[in-house]
Amino acid sequence: MKSLIEITRESMAARADDAALAYTAFVRMCGDVRPIRVPGMDTVCRLAVRLHTKGYSVQEAAAREYVYRWHLALQSRVFGVPHTIGM
Repeated sequence: MKSLIEITRESMAARADDAALAYTAFVRMCGDVRPIRVPGMDTVCRLAVRLHTKGYSVQEAAAREYVYRWHLALQSRVFGVPHTIGM
């Protein structure tokens, strides 16, 4: 069984250009979002893993990142409880 680091390195080597295109598509949808690094791994690495291991297209990977960011925001704790929209 491969470790997460091995999977990430393999994915970045195989799909770095597609991951950059997916990140560009994501930025067009959301604007230049900071930080690039959110819980887990770097956004471009996460996109490369989705493209390589899941077989997503560039557009699907960008859309999954968009949904992931919304999920993080809606599930974050505000005053100790999850955001009401995300409940």
